[in-house]
Amino acid sequence: MVPYAFTLQGEVLKNAPLPPLWLASISLAQNAVSLAIATFVGLRLLRPAGYELVPTKPYAWSSVLLGVGTAGAIVAAEAAFVHFSSYSGLSDLVVPPLGQRLLASLYGGITEEVLLRLFVMTLLAWAIGRLFGRSARSAPVAVAAIVVSAVLFGVGHLPALAQSGALTTIVIVRTIALNAMGGVVFGWLYWRRGLAAAMLAHLTADLVLHVVVPTVVSHLESR
Repeated sequence: MVPYAFTLQGEVLKNAPLPPLWLASISLAQNAVSLAIATFVGLRLLRPAGYELVPTKPYAWSSVLLGVGTAGAIVAAEAAFVHFSSYSGLSDLVVPPLGQRLLASLYGGITEEVLLRLFVMTLLAWAIGRLFGRSARSAPVAVAAIVVSAVLFGVGHLPALAQSGALTTIVIVRTIALNAMGGVVFGWLYWRRGLAAAMLAHLTADLVLHVVVPTVVSHLESR
């Protein structure tokens, strides 16, 4: 994710107090610590909450199709925001090179699922279930955990936009809503099928959104 983020925040980094290598090292260290904590807590609560890492039934194709469908729904929702509101899109943001977008998709599919589903959603489902004396896998508990983790997933994308200077009210609403759409799908997959299914769907959606769509748009604009 570091090369992708550095490209997006190129102007901000010009005035950074530390050189890029130091910033990258600090970022990697912070991610390592947060992932270690998230993985430890998530794995400790996984079995008590009744969730699975790897589905016992075939899941690959259904996860890929759900990922593609989620990306398509997000693209349609983005177009609706542009058409029906004062939001004009984020076309002024820098589009990183293809290799960086591929790496960023891996970050989303793996790291964000560990943080948001394995850690946050599992913790929420376990805590809500204990609080109300319900199974963490029961529908009311799972839906609450899915929705809260999905909203937090959207909120987590705001700091990067804030650094790009593109943060307005409509951008905040759009960012939370569109990312929460994906978060709900990935959360449902985690609940019903397992973490690996959610990871694969998330990775597929990110490949469509960050690799396929920008490549197609760039091709069309160059014609």
